[in-house]
Amino acid sequence: MMQPQDEEQELTQIDLSGFSPSPVITPLPQVGRAAGLKYMGNNKVWCKGKLVFGPDTGLNLYAHSLILAPSVIYLASVAPSLNPLVGIIAAALVLASMITLFITSTTDPGILRRNEAPPVTNGPEIIQEVSQLINGAYIQYRYCRTCFIYRNARASHCHVCDNCVERFDHHCPWTGTCIGLRNYRFFLWFLTLTVTAGAYQAITCIVLISNKYGQQQTKGINAFWNVSRDYYFLPIGLIVYFIIALLCIVPLLGFHIYLVATAQTTRELFKKEEENQFGCQSPYSKGLLCNFYDICCRVNNPFPAFPSRSCDV
Repeated sequence: MMQPQDEEQELTQIDLSGFSPSPVITPLPQVGRAAGLKYMGNNKVWCKGKLVFGPDTGLNLYAHSLILAPSVIYLASVAPSLNPLVGIIAAALVLASMITLFITSTTDPGILRRNEAPPVTNGPEIIQEVSQLINGAYIQYRYCRTCFIYRNARASHCHVCDNCVERFDHHCPWTGTCIGLRNYRFFLWFLTLTVTAGAYQAITCIVLISNKYGQQQTKGINAFWNVSRDYYFLPIGLIVYFIIALLCIVPLLGFHIYLVATAQTTRELFKKEEENQFGCQSPYSKGLLCNFYDICCRVNNPFPAFPSRSCDV
């Protein structure tokens, strides 16, 4: 389906044999809330696009319960025996963790709005790879047979959400949606706050048990048993739960911190490994501080500068 003339962009196929490039007229891929184009695929859109859910809403609710349930038990059984400030800090961390999870789950990850039909071309078939001239350099785009659009090198089609997503990192079943350009920073904050909240609650449980154990006249396993029984073994159960959770989340957080520091996505990293380019510097890196600033504090330009030919991503 052809778009109005003012929304068309001329894309050209690079001819490496030295011949002149052949023009192909196709709509420019759009990111985010673009006027006049509706969401398609498996995403669920509420409030006129202000809330964009993925298809895995059941797992997303389950993830919320995994955070909320042990925290309620902690606030009801452990926090009252400690300084009131301890409970306030724990509640604030848990609330912040759940808010960032909700924002991650409901933010448009950077869906490239699809066309309802393949673009009209001058040739007998659609060219699979084209390039667009931006700031004096050609940005390569690949054609998506499902969305009928050309997507840039950092975008990819999610087969769960059935949409192309800008700067696609991965599809996260726990958030119920893709992690991409527009919600990656919230995902990173969610991991950080969840690790902080879990570690804080585990440490304060250990402090409570240690203090009560130190007040016992006799020491040993019997004294430890009596202290645990006084709290119905809830602090011990919470400590085990939080340690298991941290063993799962901390490596994931460390992995994504590495990705941010090197200006890569999960998809790009594994693609490099498949192509035996592991360790090659990302052409999108602007330096450590700028990389963290770009991810944590703002949404990057979705059409980055043309990557270096010495390190294909």
